[in-house]
Amino acid sequence: MQNIDLTWIEAKEAMLKGKRVKHKYFCEGEWFEMRNRSIVDEKGNDMQQWFKNEIWQGTGWSVVEEQPSSSALFSPIMYRVIGALVVDHGIAVEKECWEKVSFFNLASYAKSHMHLFEEGDEFVLRMRYGKEFRLPLDNDVDTVVKWLAEHYAYDAICGRSFGNERWDMICEKYDFEPEYGVL
Repeated sequence: MQNIDLTWIEAKEAMLKGKRVKHKYFCEGEWFEMRNRSIVDEKGNDMQQWFKNEIWQGTGWSVVEEQPSSSALFSPIMYRVIGALVVDHGIAVEKECWEKVSFFNLASYAKSHMHLFEEGDEFVLRMRYGKEFRLPLDNDVDTVVKWLAEHYAYDAICGRSFGNERWDMICEKYDFEPEYGVL
């Protein structure tokens, strides 16, 4: 398959083979790839409905030759979970790195931190006192947010009287009662 001016069909075939593709009208750093037979963009957004059979979309595709290490990227579900926490719930999530592990600090503002990252095919939530919880990546966003809220409510407060009111609101949505103390 030649890399110059692929059709949309050829671009999808290339994605099925694990390649990233871009269109001649995409900006620098923009591309599509296929994960679990779904087309996603460079940020992990679902692009399945993007193709509208417009004339310009049918041609002008090419394979992205230089691909960053996949180990440096998060899965699409991770980006959707972080998007939900930031946009839907107002959590001030920050991406951080410690000992070569990239993770998201979920801003618990409680006694225990909440650091979310991926390992293999699982979410890993690492907290204070050596607590670590795992959930398969194949869950939907709502299930993951609910799982995080449960750990905020019952594992992050640690008997203290402080936390994040935004997380409290998420807990309320799922009927979790954070275990606040007086300290």
